[in-house]
Parts: sequence; structure tokens; C-alpha cells
Amino acid sequence: MMDKVGRDERRRFHGRTALVTGAASGLGRDAVLRLARQGARVFAADLDGQMLESLATNPDGLDGEIVALSVDVADRASVEEAIALIREDGGRLDILMNYAGVAVLAPFQAITEEQWRLSLDVNLTGSFYCGQISARLMMEHGFGRIVNVASIAGIRAGYARTSYGVTKGGVIMLTRGMAVDLAPFGITVNAIAPGPVDTPLVRGAHNSGTRDTYLHQLPIKRFGRPEEISAAALFLASEEASYVNGHVLTVDGGFVAGGILDGPAWLDADAADPLNINVS
Repeated sequence: MMDKVGRDERRRFHGRTALVTGAASGLGRDAVLRLARQGARVFAADLDGQMLESLATNPDGLDGEIVALSVDVADRASVEEAIALIREDGGRLDILMNYAGVAVLAPFQAITEEQWRLSLDVNLTGSFYCGQISARLMMEHGFGRIVNVASIAGIRAGYARTSYGVTKGGVIMLTRGMAVDLAPFGITVNAIAPGPVDTPLVRGAHNSGTRDTYLHQLPIKRFGRPEEISAAALFLASEEASYVNGHVLTVDGGFVAGGILDGPAWLDADAADPLNINVS
């Protein structure tokens, strides 16, 4: 028999309506499933209609419901149409999670104008459109939880990640500005900044050298799992985070915190007395 904590967890978002962009695959898909398992009615938005169809079959184990919604976050009219459908469906929107994004990887000197604009349009402007239009509906009810998805690339530069990093850095500043302006209306706005996560997309984008470099620089010595990213996002969308606003939560295994990770001899387990070594 499920105990009270377990029952409460399954109904954590009971009665809430959520919109998750970038929902067809990867981290967005995992967030959709977890919200629905915990009682939310989730509008799963993406351009990939075929992938959305499998989500909208409503797999077993859901206390909530999943509704597929075709949305181009880079097109303001498309976002406005989606929010209008949500308004017609139930009259309110409680949670927005902005997962939609593209990762355009190219050295700074080789970035094309098309690549630059694509990164800005989807990652930054898309988050702005979804955030602003959703917030206007949330304001009518005096409640909202918005979770933007940034990246450690918006905090710490990396090779061939300039256009991606600039947009994710913009998402961080967008989050803080939204948090200040929307707080009087009962809406909190926070962001997660994932590190490397083990998803099919990342496996395809990283070669063995990239993966080895990440593993070397990660204090926790492994890639994250989608459910670990979702856990952070769902916390920020929950009642438990009611006093968290304008925060950027890195979910990265300590990557951003790390500096020199190669320990000296006195950290070696084989050292004779690792607690009594002069390191001056």
C-alpha cells in the first residue's frame, strides 16, 4: 500500500494545467511524463507531430493527462494560438516549462548568419514569446510557475558554443527580469541550467573526445539522467518552491563549480598519511 507521502507525490500537481515546449523528445518529454504522473493536465508542445502522437496516447500510470499541441515557439502567432486553445480548454495555465531549443555548434569565426538567427529565434526569442503570452493568462488568476531552461553553456564558455551560449546566457537574464516584473502577480520565474545529460541527442552530438573531456571535468564523474533534470524543474514548478524566484539552478554534477580536478599526491588513497601532508 502506498504511504501518505507516496500518495501526495502522485497528486503533487493535481488540478494544475501545464504547458511544456520541446516536449517531443529528450528532457522535455521526460518533464511531460513526470508532470502527468503527478496529476497535471499537460499540453505537450512541439513541432514534431509524429513524436507528439506517442505522448498523447496517455501511457499507463498517469494521474493526469497529456494533450498534444503543435507549436513553433519562434513564431509569435503560433504561440498565441496555442495559449488561446489552452484558454478555451480550461481557462487557465498554471505552469510553463520552456524546453524548446536548438544547439547550433560552430566555432565563433565560422558561425553563419542563418545559424546565429536560428539560435536566437528558438532559444531566446521563443522563451520570450512563450513566457510573455503565458504570463498574461496566468496574471488573470494571480498564480503561475515559469521554468526556463538555460544551460551551463550560458554560464561557462566552451569550444564551438558561442551562439548557443549567448542565447542561454540571455535566457538567464530573461529569467531574472521576468521574475522581478511578474512577482506582484503571484508568478515566480526560475531557470534550470543542465550540464551534460545522457540523452540520444547528446550521444549523437558528442564524439568520444567530447564525452571523455566532460567526464574528466565532472566532479561526479558521470553524465546526468533526464529524470534528474526533471526533478529540479518540477521542484521549481511546485508549491515547495513558492519563495524561490529569479533563481538559476545548475543541475550539472558540479561542472560549473569545478576547477582543478586532478588531485595531488596527498589525495591519493595510497598516500601514507593523507591528513598530515604539508602542501605549502
